[in-house]
Amino acid sequence: MSSTSVIENVEINGTKLYFSISSNQGRKPIILYLHGGPGDACIPLTKKFNSELEDYFIFVNLEQRGSGLSYYKFSPEENLSIDTILADIHQFVLYLLKRLKQDKLIIMGHSWGTVLGLYFIQMYPDLVTQYIGIGQVVNMKKNIDLQKAFLRTKMKNTAKLDQLDFVHEPTKASLKLTKMIVAYGGSIYGAKNYRKLIWPFISAKDYSFKDLIHRLQGSKQ
Repeated sequence: MSSTSVIENVEINGTKLYFSISSNQGRKPIILYLHGGPGDACIPLTKKFNSELEDYFIFVNLEQRGSGLSYYKFSPEENLSIDTILADIHQFVLYLLKRLKQDKLIIMGHSWGTVLGLYFIQMYPDLVTQYIGIGQVVNMKKNIDLQKAFLRTKMKNTAKLDQLDFVHEPTKASLKLTKMIVAYGGSIYGAKNYRKLIWPFISAKDYSFKDLIHRLQGSKQ
């Protein structure tokens, strides 16, 4: 089944945010999907792999400020924080509920989106019926320890693993560790690279070449 969702945008807290939304709506429950990252916008992926949800739900995928179709270059004066993103989500939820004439919705978060999701349901429990966490963030330090332990069972030479500096270069070390995990089959079931996740972006009608560049820039910043 192919997705029937369409791309729209709305101004939230002074920023134009883009989102996909099921075109066949009716009175179905709403799912608001919060992507990972920060910055890992993924409308082409949910349109390809999660389209069956549209049979039963109004599925909405919000591309957070500075991410994907919602990309813009951050300025130092913005003083961005997790509270900024949560404020965006709150106003977007109010917009959705008013537009669709509903009182509550389902929050679905992936990875970084699960951090946002947990904060959101604690702050605004009256707006949420259910929460679904995918790749739920629980304890990042323990997660890193488990990743290292996994790699030590797979790698013949662990020198590169031992050189990762999570104290002075945490972001760089985390990205390198993730690449190792993927390469040894510990990330995507049955695969050792991200190829199956790249083609949906390249072939997406909703993402121009410029949008693809913006997605990379958004993830990097």
